[in-house]
Amino acid sequence: MDLGCTFGGAGETPVAIQSVILPRMLMVIFGAGASYDSAQAYPLIYPGGGAYPSALKPTREPWRPPLAKELFLDHDHYFGHIVENYGKLTHILPYLRQPTGGKTVEEVLETLLAESKGNPETKKELASVRFYLCQLLHQITEKWHSQTNGATNYAPLIREILLSNKSNEPVCLVTFNYDLLLEHALYTFGFKVSQPNVQYDSHSILKLFKLHGSVGWARIVDAPSGTRMEPQALIETADTLKLTDDFVLANPTDFMQFHQHGRPIFPAIAMPVQTKTEEFFECPSSHRKKLCELLKLVNKVLIIGWQKKHTSRKFLDRTCRLYNISVLLGPTARTPTRRSYISCEKSVRVPTPQPRATRHLDALPISLSTRTVRIF
Repeated sequence: MDLGCTFGGAGETPVAIQSVILPRMLMVIFGAGASYDSAQAYPLIYPGGGAYPSALKPTREPWRPPLAKELFLDHDHYFGHIVENYGKLTHILPYLRQPTGGKTVEEVLETLLAESKGNPETKKELASVRFYLCQLLHQITEKWHSQTNGATNYAPLIREILLSNKSNEPVCLVTFNYDLLLEHALYTFGFKVSQPNVQYDSHSILKLFKLHGSVGWARIVDAPSGTRMEPQALIETADTLKLTDDFVLANPTDFMQFHQHGRPIFPAIAMPVQTKTEEFFECPSSHRKKLCELLKLVNKVLIIGWQKKHTSRKFLDRTCRLYNISVLLGPTARTPTRRSYISCEKSVRVPTPQPRATRHLDALPISLSTRTVRIF
C-alpha cells in the first residue's frame, strides 16, 4: 500500500514511502526536524523546488519550533521576557547564542555540564537553562499551533499510519522532542490526556513515549510535604536539589501550577547535550519498561527529522542489533542519489528509486523532516 507521503528537506531528493504493511509493529521516531518542518502552510523550500527566490523569501517565523542550534537565538526579540525570568541564564547565554571554536550548542552545554560537577554556580546556570527551555517551548507550542490553526503535518501522518494498520496492532511513537505538537495531533484521534507514568496507555493503538521529557511534564522535588518553592528558589538551590522519580502532568513555569502538587515541581526535560546516553532519558521508568516490551515486536521503523549523526541514534543502533531490525536511510545532501541499507552489522549501497516513484513535496499533505530514515 502506498501511504501517499513524501518526506524530505531543503536540498534533498524527496523519498516516496510505499508498501508499508504492519504484520507486527511499526515504530516511528521523531526528532527536532519533525516539528521544525511540521506545517504545509509554512514550507521550508520553495514549491517550485530549491531555495526561496530572494524576492519571495518569507519573513522570519519566530514561532517555528527551533532546531537545537536555534534554541537560544532571538533575532526578532520575542523571547526577551523569558530570558529576564532567569537571571542565571544570562551568565552563559552568549556562549549558547554564538558558540566558538566550531562547537555546537549541544557541545557547549556538555562542556558546562562537565564543569558543573565541581562548580555549584554552573549547576544553577544549567537549572535556569531547563526552566528557560520549558517556558520557551511551551509558548512556541501554543503559538505555532495557533498560527497553523492546528493543521500540522503530524495529523495526516498519524491518519495514514492508522489506515495502513489493517490488523489494529499497536504503533510505537518515540519522540525526542519536548514540545506538545504531536500530542495535539494525537488528541484528534481519541488520545486521552493522562498522567506521564501511564501516558502510553492513552490510546488502544498509538503508544507514545517521550524519552527526553516534555514541557507538559514536571518532576516532584524531594522536599517535605507542603514545601513551597518557585522557579527562582529552585534554581538558587540547584546544587543541593534532589528530584524524585515522580512525574506529574504540569507546566512548572506556570505560576498557577507551582503549588498544586504538595511539593515543588521541576522541568522534566533532558539537557540537550551532544552525547546523550540512557542517563539523559527524562521519562518515568514505566515508559522504559513498556518500550522494552514493545521493541520485541517492532519490525519496521520510520524516522522523521532525526539526524544520522545524532548521538541519540545509539538508541536505534542497539535496538537493531538486539532485535535484528533492518534500516533504510533516505538520501542526504552528501549522497543525493543513493541510499544506505544498514542491517545491524553491515552496510551496502542500493540505488535510489527512479524519479517516477517519487512524488513532489508541494503536492503532498505531509512534509516532515530534514532527514529521513525508514526501516522496512
